[in-house]
Amino acid sequence: MTGMDIDRDGNIIYSGGGFSRAVRKLNLQTRQISTIAGKPYKREWCPVYVTGDTSKAELFDPGFPLADAKGDIIYTDNRNHRITKISKGKVSTLAGNNVIQECGANIGGRAHEGHQDGKAATALFNFPKSMAYDSKGNLYILDKENAIVRKLSPEGIVTSFTPFDPAKARINR
Repeated sequence: MTGMDIDRDGNIIYSGGGFSRAVRKLNLQTRQISTIAGKPYKREWCPVYVTGDTSKAELFDPGFPLADAKGDIIYTDNRNHRITKISKGKVSTLAGNNVIQECGANIGGRAHEGHQDGKAATALFNFPKSMAYDSKGNLYILDKENAIVRKLSPEGIVTSFTPFDPAKARINR
């Protein structure tokens, strides 16, 4: 397990990074585990990132999940450097657009690190980790290897909430 949260129905939502590549739910009443999205253990090497219907979606390296009051699940993707959303049976990229390396460059799967503010669809992250919402609907993201906190506004704009210092960032070029 990489991370977990409790959904609005009181179930444990957890992600499995690495080879399991899925977001799952543990129903606390029945103690049954179900896959919310991803294809667990389908690809040991050379993962792919496929959005769309949860039954067909393939996840890269799901990290810390966050279940919101609407029933949506947002998670950080550790090696894809994106914020991904699972909502109404669909997987979509909420923020981040880092270029995914070809399998030969990294068979474990990885995207290029980066730092770029702006529209969510063009923002770049560097190992986003945990997240939290404020009362206004802003999503704060710990962008670990950039050594900053980022903010994703409800309007879809990513900004560096704390100062970005390129000398402290670990970006492989």
